[in-house]
Amino acid sequence: MSRPEADRRRYEVDPQVKIEWEVLRAKLRQRRISLGLTQAEVSEAMGRSRDFVAVLENQNSSPNVLTLIPWVAALGGTVEPKW
Repeated sequence: MSRPEADRRRYEVDPQVKIEWEVLRAKLRQRRISLGLTQAEVSEAMGRSRDFVAVLENQNSSPNVLTLIPWVAALGGTVEPKW
């Protein structure tokens, strides 16, 4: 049984959001590398597995804010809203 159209649309992501996420993913990966940190070190700071960080850096998925905040914090940054 397939999902109703309204349900399918709920899971679609705006193409611009996908582009912005790819830019953010690349910046966070580059930040980790420039700090000389391994994925294992970042994952330990986040309290997650190294595989989890690898997925964040390399797969086409976008984390929720409860994942993004510790990821950024593990890299020495903060997340602030744009109001």
